[in-house]
Amino acid sequence: MKNLPLTNINTVGLVVVFLITVVYAVVIVYKHRDRNDIRQIYKWYLGYLLPFIVLSMIFHLQIAIQIGIYLAGAGIILHRSNRYFYRY
Repeated sequence: MKNLPLTNINTVGLVVVFLITVVYAVVIVYKHRDRNDIRQIYKWYLGYLLPFIVLSMIFHLQIAIQIGIYLAGAGIILHRSNRYFYRY
């Protein structure tokens, strides 16, 4: 059986990039929890694109995996809700 490109995944790099992306998205949402303007949050996450690409290239992740991880972080931001971050 031939080795397909997606079968040779750098697992450590995958986990590291995924965790950094999730932590970054959650921190952005938490930091802007009291604002109703989501454009500022999107600008901060879009600013993460270049470091994300560089980090993914360092760990030799495939393009399909890079897109999926970046969209997972965008999904966290998209589905944010202020009720999770209420101050008591």
